[in-house]
Parts: sequence; C-alpha cells; structure tokens
Amino acid sequence: MNRDDREVEESPIKQGIDEKISYNFDWEILGTPTNPIVKLYDITDGGYTDVTSTKLLGSPSIFENLVLTPKVKSLVNKKHYSLECMVDINGNTLETYCHIICEI
Repeated sequence: MNRDDREVEESPIKQGIDEKISYNFDWEILGTPTNPIVKLYDITDGGYTDVTSTKLLGSPSIFENLVLTPKVKSLVNKKHYSLECMVDINGNTLETYCHIICEI
C-alpha cells in the first residue's frame, strides 16, 4: 500500500470474514523503516477498541522499504477496522494506517 499523508491511498479495503491477509505498508519515499509495530482497532460506530491480540496472526516484518503486517484474520461482518503501522525512520517515529471493512 502506498502512503498518502497518513492514510494509505487504497483505504478503505474490503476483506471477507474467512480471509487471512497480510498487508504491506510502503515507506519508500521516507526511507528505510525499523522497529515496526502493527495494531488493529475495531472502529465500528466510532469506537476504538484494540483487537490486535485476537485478530492479528504473527509478527510484522520488513522487506526493503516495506513493512509486512501479521495476517489479519477472524474479522466480523459489517465491522470497520483500522490497521495501524508505526515505524522509526531517520530518528523519527512515524505512523500510517488503512481502514478495513469486513464483508461476507
């Protein structure tokens, strides 16, 4: 996914309830990321509930200027989520995100 301001250009993304998908965040225009932290929040109806421990499988990794997220899994139909990625680049801590909408 390409970074445009803080929200990625492809956002919102649709994901099916049975899918398990690893996304990637592209930091190329800013530099090489280190220390990635990826979290997932349920933002349905204006909420902001951390569901990282139950909806992400694995750990983030880095390939060149991309952060590969853990697999996003077990989403609930009609719920909205925010997938957030924080990294260090050139002494700065930066964050980007995308919204995911779950559907059947």
